[in-house]
Formats: sequence, C-alpha cells, structure tokens
Amino acid sequence: MAERNFNSWVNDDGLRITFGTGESLVSRGGELPYAAEVHTIEIELLATDLKAHDDATDPTTVLDYRTRVPEGAFLKSAELEVITAFAGATATLDIGLVDASDQAAAFTDHDDDGIDSAIAVTAIDAVGDVIACDGALIGTTLGASGTGEGGFLISAEAGTATFTAGEARLRIKYYIP
Repeated sequence: MAERNFNSWVNDDGLRITFGTGESLVSRGGELPYAAEVHTIEIELLATDLKAHDDATDPTTVLDYRTRVPEGAFLKSAELEVITAFAGATATLDIGLVDASDQAAAFTDHDDDGIDSAIAVTAIDAVGDVIACDGALIGTTLGASGTGEGGFLISAEAGTATFTAGEARLRIKYYIP
C-alpha cells in the first residue's frame, strides 16, 4: 500500500509521528532472509505514487519510510522487475537514496539517481522486463548519512514526463564489509 498525503511530523527525537490512516499503512518493502552475509531489500515501486516530474519544491518520493539501507553497506547489485507495464509519454525513472535522519519537509539527497539514472519508459513498458541497475552507488560502500544516524531511505523520481501507470519490485543486495 502506498504512503499517500497524510498528516505527519518529525518529533525532537527524529521519529516520524503520523495521524489518521497514516498510522496503519502497511510497509511496502523490507529485508528478506539472507545467506552468506548478503542482505536483500525488496521494495514496491508504484509509478502513480511518484511526484510529478515538474514538482519544483522536492521531486523525490520516498518509497517506504520503514525500509532502510544501513550506513557502511556495500551495494553489491540492484535490479528492477516490472510487474505492471509502465506508461507515460517520454517519462524516465531515477532511483536513489536520501538521508533517513533528515525527515524534514524535504529530504537531503545522498544520491538521488545513485541506484539507477534515467531509465526510459521504453525499457520498462512490458511485464517481466528486468533492469540491472547501474547507478554510481552500485559497487561502492556507502558513507555516513548527514548526522551519522539512521542510514538511507530508497527514493525515486520521474523525469521528463509523469508516469501514468506501472508497478515494479526493486531488489537491492548489499553486505556490511
């Protein structure tokens, strides 16, 4: 279930406090059991939940506030598997990370296209399409978040046009060196 516009605020301890239906939202992602020290995060990406590509205030959409990539993780690989075909004129998709400890009105981008950059709608317009993500953060060790606490949240942005349909599963594999 997508996190939509609900009332929330961040308290002095850095915890997101929600009201109304926001309190009962089911997480859209999580960490799967791992083997040989390789962790796998799987998270749902719904194209219609992404902010409009021309949102000048903050185009980044956090995919899930509960699923985090820890500081110091080595991002081994990531892939995007299409469940429902994406549509949206000439839309492109960026996937990246934002600082989880900065849950203010606008997040601080760690690297907003560090998982993958400018995935064309034509590459994700059929069920079963799989994209091997190749952003700048893949194959690297993450540094510290802005305050050194909290790790990173996974984010996505629509570029050049707004998506009108699409659903995918993003899988990120990492380990702690």
